[in-house]
Amino acid sequence: MLFSSDLPTADLLVKLCDVDSWGVSRNVAEGYVRLVLPDDTPTPVRVVMATAYKFKKGHRIRALLCSGAHPRIARNLGVTDKQWECLEGRKGTMRIHSAVGKMRSSITLPLCQGAFFDLELDPNGVPLAHPR
Repeated sequence: MLFSSDLPTADLLVKLCDVDSWGVSRNVAEGYVRLVLPDDTPTPVRVVMATAYKFKKGHRIRALLCSGAHPRIARNLGVTDKQWECLEGRKGTMRIHSAVGKMRSSITLPLCQGAFFDLELDPNGVPLAHPR
């Protein structure tokens, strides 16, 4: 994912959610990273999360991106040193870029096959799309 901020530090929290046919979203996994970034320059960022989860047929996958999760994760005050001495946080703008030059943002979800999966595969082993 290509990420930039006008502050020297930024947080990125990514949640993977299962959205059922009623539109109810449930958290499946999340990953968090605190970044030190070059000034407002799109930078490739990798957020890793672990899960073993089966999305049911007809459900959708939602990726929720946010720049913090206070109070669960300590606030990022936007400074590079002595956060514990800081009395005020700095306002900043964070951006997710779809593409910059030849670099592209993406979210990669590995696909596993096994007895607990009921995926229909084409002759090349590629999952067939199911209508919603």
